[in-house]
Amino acid sequence: MPQEMTALRPTLDTGPAPAAAAPADRRRPNPQAAAYVRALRLEVAQWLPEALIATLDRLKDAARQGTSPAARADADEAADALHANGRPWCRQLERAVQDALSAELANGGAPAAEALSPFVLASPDDAPVALTLTLMDEDRIDEEIAVSRLVQVADVEAESALRDLAALCSGLRAFNGISPEANPMRPSVVAGALRQGAQAFGLRKPVRLLLLRELGAAVGKMLPTIYDEQRQLLLSWGVTPAHFTMRAGGDDASPAAAGDAPALTLRRLGGAADAGTPGGVDPQAAADLMARLLTSMMSRFTMAEGTRDLIRRLDAPARRIASADPEIWHSLDHPLWQLLDRLVAVGSVHGEAAPSGPGALADSLEQAVRQLEGAEAPDAGQCHAALASVDVALNDLVDEQRARVAPQADTLEDRPPRSAVEDGLREQLRNQARTAGAPAPLERFLAGAWAEVLADIGQRHGAESSQMRSHAELVDRLIEATTRRAGRPLAPATLGRLLMLARLALQDARMAAPRIESELAALQDVLCSPTRARPAAAVDLELEGEAPLMPALRPFSPTLPDERALALTMHDALTTVQVDPFGAEGAAAVATNAWLDSLDTGTFCRIFLMDRWMNVQVIWRSQSRSMFVFKSRHGGCTHSLARRVLEKLRTAGLATTIERGEWVAQVMRELAGEHRPH
Repeated sequence: MPQEMTALRPTLDTGPAPAAAAPADRRRPNPQAAAYVRALRLEVAQWLPEALIATLDRLKDAARQGTSPAARADADEAADALHANGRPWCRQLERAVQDALSAELANGGAPAAEALSPFVLASPDDAPVALTLTLMDEDRIDEEIAVSRLVQVADVEAESALRDLAALCSGLRAFNGISPEANPMRPSVVAGALRQGAQAFGLRKPVRLLLLRELGAAVGKMLPTIYDEQRQLLLSWGVTPAHFTMRAGGDDASPAAAGDAPALTLRRLGGAADAGTPGGVDPQAAADLMARLLTSMMSRFTMAEGTRDLIRRLDAPARRIASADPEIWHSLDHPLWQLLDRLVAVGSVHGEAAPSGPGALADSLEQAVRQLEGAEAPDAGQCHAALASVDVALNDLVDEQRARVAPQADTLEDRPPRSAVEDGLREQLRNQARTAGAPAPLERFLAGAWAEVLADIGQRHGAESSQMRSHAELVDRLIEATTRRAGRPLAPATLGRLLMLARLALQDARMAAPRIESELAALQDVLCSPTRARPAAAVDLELEGEAPLMPALRPFSPTLPDERALALTMHDALTTVQVDPFGAEGAAAVATNAWLDSLDTGTFCRIFLMDRWMNVQVIWRSQSRSMFVFKSRHGGCTHSLARRVLEKLRTAGLATTIERGEWVAQVMRELAGEHRPH
């Protein structure tokens, strides 16, 4: 264990875990959690340099073994840039990860405001805020695909450690139950921080994506060991993990429950409650097994707190049904399983699941649970009636949300995609700079950051707006300043005004702060010395007198750049979707298009967005299925995705449909493994 982490032990109260806090207290950092985050911040400096060295090795391998000359050239360029800027880039990424950890502590596990913008609007359905739809930026999606391997590898290889950390961090932070978001250094937080930190490196897009992909893979392989150390640290501090209490005196399944079990998942699980004769059920074993299933369900999935409370209240009636109705262990079509599955679906996507929430859905959920609670002998018929009322209310909610977003969605669909607008602006700005004889660094600034600014303005205000005209005029002033007569100095007032206008524009486009500073430093260089400007990739990252972090590489051999998108190889064990290994051509393209054509209003999906896996529901789609609007629980967000973006996510194994019954089936598969016959 690193000494920096163990040294913080005296700052912790090693007594009993604090009482469960009310939801309103979750965002108040406590001393124990603050000490843990300080330990994590110190630890970043231990593992991140090793990750960068491993990334360099991976890039060197890719430079030798790339599938095409362009891919090998991009890998060579990325390796050369990482070698030249290893130390400053390492510090840049360290700060990004450390700042993300501090933000997690301050936000109490909720998504940071920066993570929500500019692609979504945090607007709960009951809030009097005007909804504003914006298509997700394709460049952002490409970056998220590049770092997604980090999340995939960590989720698969560190599943046990992550679940233990969720319980320990929930106890440490006095959460009311277990929440995966209690862990301030979960994989999605690390991935998002690395992605933001790399934005300031000044690399070409394909090179930046390749660097992010290899960095994500290297960090993802290290995280299981890091998470295990963090788990041991919290245990050594005496932290008590949070847990769900279903009822007083409830015990785990008895040893006798692990008797003979059939091969099928449900039957194998039912074998823990089966007395061995047709229709025979051990009532106590069945009740205890149901309690274990509900406990696992509440701890496994990210849901609204109101939904967890509803499932907790269903414990008693679910136990009685499990004890009295043997059919429940024979089919996932039993209405109790379907009701539980629907509760998880609603709580994972909609904030209206809380009993105190507004609208018919909350009322229907509360009424369904209350009726089962009050029944002396609840049965399948009552579960079916409760399920029907919930489904009606959920369909009404989706219809209401569809009507709400339809006007803006229809308008947004008619606009050309931002990627196409940005490509056109980039080519126009590049030609304008070359025609005027502007220096190469200014051409890179205009075709890079400034093209993004103009595309953002065009989307929000229109191509003929006054904002677009004023920012286009600034291009002429920048070219004029950098093509002035040799030896003629630029007036300080002119320089200051140009940089101020550029800064305001970059901030208005919601670029990351490190990238803004890097872009402005490069712009200032070329404005002051048009003939001696440094390359943008080294701006603000060079430190004199320091040796490179990485070993020396062979001289870089420049080749013609290739702007084609990278084909990303995702984790083979990803459980959400099977990806055709032959790429996006042929059968894989047909399968992807078939999936996109199958998406309809009301469909639940699991998609990798905003550097994290999230559960979403389709609330609107265009007639041509060229654009989709999804609703998620995170911040009450609405996400608008073009078909092209969804196609990329699906091809990369980062989007799939959640079939009915899948949430319950996941928990059953997990528990069935514990009851396998020996």
